[in-house]
Amino acid sequence: MSLHYKHFAVTGHPKSTSTFAVTKNSWHVYLLCSSSDLRTCYIYNDAISLEKTYQSKYKNMMRVLGQNCESGKPRNIFYNEKECHPILTIKIDGSEEKIWRIRQGELRLCFVYLPPEKRLILLRLFVKNDDTLKRKEKSSLKLLAEQVITDNTRTFARRIIP
Repeated sequence: MSLHYKHFAVTGHPKSTSTFAVTKNSWHVYLLCSSSDLRTCYIYNDAISLEKTYQSKYKNMMRVLGQNCESGKPRNIFYNEKECHPILTIKIDGSEEKIWRIRQGELRLCFVYLPPEKRLILLRLFVKNDDTLKRKEKSSLKLLAEQVITDNTRTFARRIIP
């Protein structure tokens, strides 16, 4: 499977469309897609399936993430340890990699860091009443994270969906 990425730089919440100021020093946020078709973005599909009560919380979460990533400052300035921390550690080629999550209420946004260019790759969005991941959720996150981390970074730019 060839991974594709959608650069996240615009949100339409709360009212009008707002674009995030993305600079060389900003964190660059990408949505992970399984093909060049935007309908295969995991986050989009997770968001579409959210109950109506979570839709505005999700939009707000994404708006805040975009604003926080503009400056390029470390995540601990914007999120405390309870709101943003590693949830899984996986081994890839002998090194340990972390899968992170941002928590806002019942929503859990899972991502990995992809060096060297300050990239956050958003993997999945879950609704959780507790912090325990189900076996299926863990498996899904591990598989996606492994694919992203071992992806060919030299062709990354060619696989960004316009």
